[in-house]
Amino acid sequence: TGTAPWPAAPTWSRWHLQASTRVSGWDTLLTDAGRALRAFRAPEDRNLPPWPPADRPPYRRWVTREYGAAVLPALRNDAPPPVETRIGAFGLPIVFSKNATLTLHAATGDELRRASPLWIRLHPADDNRFHLLYHVFEAQIGPEDSEVNLVTGPHRTPLTLTEQLAYSTITTFLHTKAP
Repeated sequence: TGTAPWPAAPTWSRWHLQASTRVSGWDTLLTDAGRALRAFRAPEDRNLPPWPPADRPPYRRWVTREYGAAVLPALRNDAPPPVETRIGAFGLPIVFSKNATLTLHAATGDELRRASPLWIRLHPADDNRFHLLYHVFEAQIGPEDSEVNLVTGPHRTPLTLTEQLAYSTITTFLHTKAP
């Protein structure tokens, strides 16, 4: 961190650099990065088996792994299986629907928020190109004794998200073919 020409990063965070090999505007580069992140976060195609056939609008076609493994069983009042909530690595709460939210709760029961620890920045390079800088702020998921819960109506189901799981998920994303 902090070696020219990159901005310095705090000691508790890290940079991941991806250099653009094409000359394109910053808006195109960020759009491509956003699409890669969306594809990584929601990789389940509900137009393919084992999902039942349906005429889904495009924004409902792709879902997270947690949606099928935990949210749908909980909404049916089935006990969801223990689920690692990798999607929570990118920030909490996550609203799946008006009746299902993945949240972080303090030991007191208060709902907490956690900003995404992954920030995407542009850094200008020569020849009208840009570099994408993915800045990862590595920190504890929540205060001591906090827990990640799937809230469906009056029910709270604890799910699993640890720092190791969160930051290995972000590292996996950073090693994809994202722009």
